Amino acid sequence: MRHIVEANGFETSPNLIPEFERVVAEAAPAWFLMENVPEAPLPVVPGYRVQDVVLSDHWVGGETSRLRRFSFGTEAGLRLQVETLALHRTDPERAAMARGGGRTTPVALGGSRRPKRSLNGSAPRRLALADHARLQGLPEDFDLPPFTASAKIQAIGNGVPLAMGRAVAAAVRGALSLPSAAAAA
Repeated sequence: MRHIVEANGFETSPNLIPEFERVVAEAAPAWFLMENVPEAPLPVVPGYRVQDVVLSDHWVGGETSRLRRFSFGTEAGLRLQVETLALHRTDPERAAMARGGGRTTPVALGGSRRPKRSLNGSAPRRLALADHARLQGLPEDFDLPPFTASAKIQAIGNGVPLAMGRAVAAAVRGALSLPSAAAAA
């Protein structure tokens, strides 16, 4: 999207990764995890070696084609070993997005179809709040009072799908419990 935005004469949002790097360097945690779009550069923080993994939600038991990059930084350069399914959906649903629509992953990356179009064929139809919640792995009656419906959709769409979050959390726990992690700490 960055190329389309710039080609139309608009500026993209600022790159916030340098601020993330600064905060991590100041806080000096034992480890950090950054989630972003697959095309995002890896964070560079002095004293940390960063390993990354790109995941699709349906590879880890989710329903959607949501594709994200997770950058894991430790002094020892520990790797995330995210457990993926041997058999997963071949027709994932489109990902719930913060702007209310949905997006699919390209076929080459495990996706299979385009988002549904509106009746006039012009644009992807906007998803309802219950659809956003379901696609992200939340109960359809999930609520965030006192936000407006639009703000609820944005908050849910900005999140990591529940199945993906659980898989990455298990991988972080596994990496940190390895004998080499205990020796490095």
